[in-house]
Amino acid sequence: MISKLKSFLLISLTSVLFYPSVGSTNERQDLLDKARFIGFGATINCLLNIDRINSEQAQYILVTQLKKDNLEYLKDWGRGPEATKSILKLSKVMPSDCNPNLIDKEKFNKIVSEEMDNWE
Repeated sequence: MISKLKSFLLISLTSVLFYPSVGSTNERQDLLDKARFIGFGATINCLLNIDRINSEQAQYILVTQLKKDNLEYLKDWGRGPEATKSILKLSKVMPSDCNPNLIDKEKFNKIVSEEMDNWE
């Protein structure tokens, strides 16, 4: 189940990522990485809320995905108030089955765009 779920998250979230146009390459990459992080976090949070996974599975999926995508440097940021707020907001617009392929892309883009202004 975990490997199917990991594949589902990987494929699905990649297809709905928001690509902002911002200043430097490093700044743009940092924002993209944070957007990916909150996308993963929102999907995992949604799956937790509908009891499709437990907290141990959620932690495993997140840690594994962060390692695979070289996003481990965002672990501390991901525990902070900006990321938490963004994840919760994005979780609210997830479809009832938590399938990120079915998320309303306009709502997703609007939330990510608004939240990026608060990310450090």
